[in-house]
Amino acid sequence: MASAQNSGAQVSGQSPNWRPVFVVEDDWRQRQEIADYLRYKGFSVVEFASGSAALNEVSNCKPQVVLMDIRMPGRDGIQAAKAMISSSPSTKVILMTGVSKEIEHARAACDVFAVIGKPFSANQLFHFVSGAFGEYQRTTADSNRQRLWYEVHNGG
Repeated sequence: MASAQNSGAQVSGQSPNWRPVFVVEDDWRQRQEIADYLRYKGFSVVEFASGSAALNEVSNCKPQVVLMDIRMPGRDGIQAAKAMISSSPSTKVILMTGVSKEIEHARAACDVFAVIGKPFSANQLFHFVSGAFGEYQRTTADSNRQRLWYEVHNGG
């Protein structure tokens, strides 16, 4: 598996083009676990408890990747993803959900990089985030989304 450095991720202060990963999750334990793991893997992470809070910072921080829960109070992940993609088209949004019915709905509702089902392993998380940093090209995103969805749901 590629390291965070090899996949294009930059640690804060290493490059003027540094762009963080936003972790948007209303459950603070899940948010903290995800953020801690991504930091351990070398990514710079900015945490948010709501889609609205993250959306307010998209224009300031220009994140490379947004990892966001779908079900949150207020503006849900799908609504926030649509707005983020509209305001920052180069940002790759990965939606997370613990409700399997939401996966297809989310994929149909907005043009996100991927939708992943909870629970997922640390390796799967790294696979998706590093992929969004360039391991997978946007021109083949649809086939990659299908493959990535299959891998997550079939233990790949």
